[in-house]
Amino acid sequence: MVVTEPSPAAAAGRARAPWRGRAFGLELDAPYALPGLSESNGRAGPCRASLELLPPASIESAWPAREGRTLVERTFPDGRLMMRIEEHPELGYRIWAPRYGRHLVSADGTRISSALPRLAPWRWQRLFFAQVLPLASALQGLELFHASAVSFCDRVIAFAGGSGAGKTSLAAHLVAREATLATDDVLALEPANGGVLAHPGAARASVDEHELQAMAPEGREALGEEVGRSDKIHLALPVLDRPQPLALLYFPRRSPTPGEVRIARLEPPGTRELLAASFLPYLQSPARLLTHLDVCARIAGSVRTYRVLVPPDVPSRGVAAAVEAHAVDALEKG
Repeated sequence: MVVTEPSPAAAAGRARAPWRGRAFGLELDAPYALPGLSESNGRAGPCRASLELLPPASIESAWPAREGRTLVERTFPDGRLMMRIEEHPELGYRIWAPRYGRHLVSADGTRISSALPRLAPWRWQRLFFAQVLPLASALQGLELFHASAVSFCDRVIAFAGGSGAGKTSLAAHLVAREATLATDDVLALEPANGGVLAHPGAARASVDEHELQAMAPEGREALGEEVGRSDKIHLALPVLDRPQPLALLYFPRRSPTPGEVRIARLEPPGTRELLAASFLPYLQSPARLLTHLDVCARIAGSVRTYRVLVPPDVPSRGVAAAVEAHAVDALEKG
């Protein structure tokens, strides 16, 4: 069943302003309740940001294009623009993807100005949750990993890797097996108490349809309701309600060799894998570099890291079962 979400205008008419949501360690003040963001419970994290909604023309007039520097430009095979990210030394960042919205993020990450398209929210959320909010979080000092994560026993286990590594499918099957989703694809981390805190992301996940079909009905129900379809099924589901310590970090890798799932501890911790897992690589300020190195060092000292070799003949649900058994054993042993 597809859930029809309210348009920004309709939601604005029903909610009191401002509304405060939370994701990626941010408390976000918004003019109305944003679909996909959990309402703040005061435990999101140390960072604050405000969201202002503007017409597209106002976004464009506020950005001095000639003074901006293009950091990222992705195009479709036919040459059409997919996404562009620009930087201005004083004004911050401009993120634009045709049909997905235009956004300005201040240099310190505390102010976001957005022009949202008149489309179903799940469409513009793909850019807002994958780029805009994570950028604001990183600019305020949190570190971002390209990872999905779930919570077991008040601790977070994460799966890091690039696109196609299977981290979202792995997290989805673990949620179907009664774990709690922490985040899909972008993980915000904060140095704390000698270790690392993992912050919940948006209350959304994008999962391949065949993975959902492979789940038992009760497991599929745990993944929430369908809100839209593209190349994947976009789901609205509950996420972790507070940051928790990151305890285990897995790096799934495809293996050409048939057989069983193999999980091997990385000793010493996978330095190369940790450095490669950084999200938003275009953000290369000295402060960001220091934060990333600090978080990597803390992970190396307090988080057990593992490589997961996934054979071609083992489905994602089988990988999830192997990882769950391994994680439960590792957490019990402390």
